[in-house]
Amino acid sequence: MKARFLKLLREGSQPVRGSVRRLLTIPGIGFISACTLIAYLEEGGRFHNKRQAWQYASLGVSRHFSAGKGTENASRSGNRYLKNVLLTAAISISLHPQESALGRLWQRGIEQGKDPRRVRRSVGRKILVVAQHLLRSQQEYQEELMTKAS
Repeated sequence: MKARFLKLLREGSQPVRGSVRRLLTIPGIGFISACTLIAYLEEGGRFHNKRQAWQYASLGVSRHFSAGKGTENASRSGNRYLKNVLLTAAISISLHPQESALGRLWQRGIEQGKDPRRVRRSVGRKILVVAQHLLRSQQEYQEELMTKAS
């Protein structure tokens, strides 16, 4: 999969360049992050729902319950490269929270007293869902839609 993507990028495939350009409009996503997202998410149709995408990116929640008692922990299985890209983007967004809707999502979580690691994970999840949507719909990131959805 990665070799095929690199070949398409070298040859200057127009769809890949367009996808990279669209993903670069997401706050916190740079060129290498955009290429990584495209390599692992392909055209965005790889996962049927956001929970599957979260599990694949190692951003899901593992739940263990028995006899009415249980625990919820961050999932450890999944693609570590994709997780690192998403959490790095979330950290980048957290440095300038007033500049984007994703940053305001970060700030709102911190103001509510949530653990910064959990807030970073939830912002990473949001970035993943937005990236998957942009790849599917062939649209660019629009801040107005994020403020309505947040």
